[in-house]
Amino acid sequence: TGKFTRYLHSDKDKGSLSSSTLTTMLVDSSGFVWLGTMSRGLERFDPLTEQVAHFPSNPDDPNTLSDGYVLSLREDSSGTLWVGTAAGLNRFDRASGTFRRFYTKDGLPNDFIYALVEDDQHRLWISTNQGLSRYDLQTGRFKNFDVGDGLQSNEFNMSAACKGRNGELFFGGIEG
Repeated sequence: TGKFTRYLHSDKDKGSLSSSTLTTMLVDSSGFVWLGTMSRGLERFDPLTEQVAHFPSNPDDPNTLSDGYVLSLREDSSGTLWVGTAAGLNRFDRASGTFRRFYTKDGLPNDFIYALVEDDQHRLWISTNQGLSRYDLQTGRFKNFDVGDGLQSNEFNMSAACKGRNGELFFGGIEG
């Protein structure tokens, strides 16, 4: 039609987005559009029905998102949704609608999760404020890398990551 449709937050409509300030987006294998917000958590938008489901953070409920500031989203090859926030990594269980949280105490080098990329061996690479982490989806173990391993810096930038056609991973940080 050549026309744009805008979807905004409205205090008068509980079915609207919880925030008009979005930080990241992902279309999953089912066609849902996942939206990360700067303070209100995660949203799932169904483009067919135009319905929005809200997934806020609740510090008192460990089954919710770890933080409302969502920085990164990734659906892995098995269809699992991963959510990186300013306070931890989250794995979403679609069946129950709950999250499993991962923090430095679980093996991450830092809880500020800038970007998520899956490699050809089905491992999740995570850029943070204190280096890179590789999470083995099979064993559930983290392996961390820092400037001592040749990184440009321990600090990376939001959404500055991708996988090349040959499987090579790229991460952008404060020093290149």
